[in-house]
Parts: sequence; C-alpha cells; structure tokens
Amino acid sequence: MPREADLKSHIRFILFIRCHIHGRSLPKILYNQQFGRE
Repeated sequence: MPREADLKSHIRFILFIRCHIHGRSLPKILYNQQFGRE
C-alpha cells in the first residue's frame, strides 16, 4: 500500500489549504492596511 505517497499528497494538500487561506486573508489585509489607503 502506497502510504508514503498518500502521506505526501496529504501534506501537500494541507500546505496548499494553509497557503490558500493565509495567502488570501492575512497578507491581503496587511497589504490593504499599508498600501490600500491611497
């Protein structure tokens, strides 16, 4: 059973979700606070 491949794909999925959530919310808010006033 390819458990290693499943684990890698699972980790990649989690990292993708985390990057997607934080990439869409945190840096966007910080960017709007710093540069969005103009």
